[in-house]
Amino acid sequence: MENQQLSGLSSGAAAKSLLIHGPNVLPERKSNSIFLVFLLQFKSPFIYVLLAAAVISFFLRETVNAWFILGVLFLNSLIGTIQEFSAQRAAAALKKMVASTATVIRDGRFVRINAADLVPEDLIQLVSGDKTPADCLLMTAQNLHFDESLLTGESVPVYKNCDQTNKDQSDTANRCFAGTTVIRGRAIGKVFATGTNTEIGRIAEDVKEEQVKPPLMLRIEQFTLRIIYSILFLMVTIFIIAFIRGDDLESVFLLGVALAVSAIPEGLPAAITVALAIGMRRMAKQDVIIRKLLAVEGLGSCTYIASDKTGTLTVNEMTIQRVWLSDGSEYEVYGEGMDLHGQVKSIRGSVESDQLALLSTAGVLANEAILEEVQGTHQGQGDTVDVAFLAFASKLGFDYKLTRERYSEITVIPYESENAYSASINHYNGETYLFVKGSVEKLLTMRDHRTDPEVIERQSTMLAQQGYRVMGIAFKKLDSIPAKPEQALDGLTFIGMIGMIDPLRPDAREAVQQCKHANIKVAMITGDHPKTAIALAIKSGIADETMEPVTGPQLAEAASKGDAAFSDCVRNSKVFARISPHQKRQIVEQLIDHGEFVAVT
Repeated sequence: MENQQLSGLSSGAAAKSLLIHGPNVLPERKSNSIFLVFLLQFKSPFIYVLLAAAVISFFLRETVNAWFILGVLFLNSLIGTIQEFSAQRAAAALKKMVASTATVIRDGRFVRINAADLVPEDLIQLVSGDKTPADCLLMTAQNLHFDESLLTGESVPVYKNCDQTNKDQSDTANRCFAGTTVIRGRAIGKVFATGTNTEIGRIAEDVKEEQVKPPLMLRIEQFTLRIIYSILFLMVTIFIIAFIRGDDLESVFLLGVALAVSAIPEGLPAAITVALAIGMRRMAKQDVIIRKLLAVEGLGSCTYIASDKTGTLTVNEMTIQRVWLSDGSEYEVYGEGMDLHGQVKSIRGSVESDQLALLSTAGVLANEAILEEVQGTHQGQGDTVDVAFLAFASKLGFDYKLTRERYSEITVIPYESENAYSASINHYNGETYLFVKGSVEKLLTMRDHRTDPEVIERQSTMLAQQGYRVMGIAFKKLDSIPAKPEQALDGLTFIGMIGMIDPLRPDAREAVQQCKHANIKVAMITGDHPKTAIALAIKSGIADETMEPVTGPQLAEAASKGDAAFSDCVRNSKVFARISPHQKRQIVEQLIDHGEFVAVT
């Protein structure tokens, strides 16, 4: 790319653009002042009735009763204000702790600025580990992979390039989106959307509407109506009796009003507020900040949990769980994510197998990731699939760093999405070997005559049907080092294949069972593949073997047929896959129409 194309915006042009487009921030509600928080405590039909009762008490010269009601209301509002305002300040403090910055080209040089100051046409630099601050069109890209699970629900990294020839707007290979993370590689992108115009911004706008009333508020409103109707009935009854008896109507009216006031439970709001405040304090001790008192009761009233999969039910770390070798041996691997203490247990074959060790070695060498220990925990950098192979090697007792030092690298073929494989040529036991890992279908096109493709394909299909992402490993002994490593990609000997998955959190199944015992229904709503979704839903106890997942296209088709068809589609499943953010909202709204109190994770 020419240097003038990389000069970026001038500071003056960026400042003008910021005035036009506004800051690059997502919409959020403005924090209420402490006075407004206090006034909002009176926003309840029952409070209105009590205020009316206080006014009438003054009119009847029952000043003690009137001041008592006002005192209770003031105490109630004071407790609520203290709790909610302190929670509001704590939430604001947490936001300030997470400052977002971006490396941008301004006036022809790289500078670090607040991400909120980004504007369209800005050129930003992205490197491994960066969180994308705005939606960008990629101008340069080097071995670039993103974690887009925030938007799609899929744990598998997405390959990106800077190919500008494809005009199909549905093709996002040359675009990256705000909130997604660079897994590996580097790039320069041109910002084309900021703030509410980004993909995540549109999602935020989609859900930024008047919130549904909490269950407690609905019940208080119903209770208030019952009291009003009862009081009116009582007053009418007394008035009719007095009229028939010929009593003084003015005295009868005052008597009816006095009885009505005495029938109202003045202490109820304070009792409710104190109970909710205690619950709020208990939640705070569990490191949970609740901004509204009523949310405490809302959680307690929950009848349905609509849960995301990636990072919520799962650890959001690809993990090798099954191994199949070409000699027929099979192994099950334990330990989720970065738990390097998991074991490898044999289903068929010996764990001391040379072929198993060869598969692990090949997975480590044809690999660009690193695994480090940070403050007592292991963290991987690079492609999540590569990191999974390093974790697998550790479970077999191999140190991947020593393996790479022992079998020095001669050349490498980095993973590219269109190639579907990566490869490495190494010095191995005094000879030269080519190690390749990639999709089983791709490796079978490079196999030698000794490999039976039908056996490989049958086993690969079996693992895929169980929700695993399947990857093959192969090698080839070289007589000489080729000028281009791609020239040696034929006649490969198939070692075996692995099945990996983003596994459930260790406590996920128990949590689902606890919800069921509390009569709370649990559903999985994810953007991931249906096979992966149903496999994990069965493991977690959300679904059984007979349940079929409902996909986004199926939901869209049902919606086109009418409300009844859409309602049936939502009602008949607990697993929803390939679901867009907008469809998640539709599902939740439909569940609310079914009479559920829905919590969304």
